Amino acid sequence: FTTTTKTFNGLTFTFTRTSNSVYVTTGTTTVTTATPIGWYDGVIPAGYRPVEGVELVYLQKPSAGGYMSASPSGRGYFNGPLIVGDKPRIVAYYPTTDAWPTN
Repeated sequence: FTTTTKTFNGLTFTFTRTSNSVYVTTGTTTVTTATPIGWYDGVIPAGYRPVEGVELVYLQKPSAGGYMSASPSGRGYFNGPLIVGDKPRIVAYYPTTDAWPTN
């Protein structure tokens, strides 16, 4: 297996790849930059992208609620804004056909 982290607006994602499966979690990190509803490039690193769009489940939702989606292109979609100070927790598992990461 291999693991990498990616920080987006203060939210630190940990991606763990085992064979063709990816596990995603966030720790108790705090949002440092307000994030409006929308798509954002480069949230999911190469080697860890899903086969098709998936919803990443919030164990602890941000203030405004909502969810996050991940696309095969590595973009992330937030359907609810993230407010500075939010501490959302995410756990997800999905298949990937990306080449093995070189991180």
